[in-house]
Amino acid sequence: MIYREWHALVEAGKEQTYLNHLQEETFPKLKTLDGFIQAFVLRRPEKKGTYIKVTTVWESVESIRAFAGAEETVAVVPETAQRMMISFEPHATHYELAAKID
Repeated sequence: MIYREWHALVEAGKEQTYLNHLQEETFPKLKTLDGFIQAFVLRRPEKKGTYIKVTTVWESVESIRAFAGAEETVAVVPETAQRMMISFEPHATHYELAAKID
């Protein structure tokens, strides 16, 4: 499994709008892709806005390419989402699962 992590700083007052965007637009599209397993969204209040970390879980790098394109580490951030952000990471970081504790 591959864990794809990405983060952004969302403008104050726009956090819920961004989370709605993920729930209504991004995640439904991800669910249609072969190899997509699940997603997590973490948040942390900051002085300027809300720090958001999105982790998606995939079966393989090849399945990530179906979402992100040939350069699989490039962040996929639609313009509508970018307008809600102060800043965002242009690339995602990928990790292989090394251990799991239940």
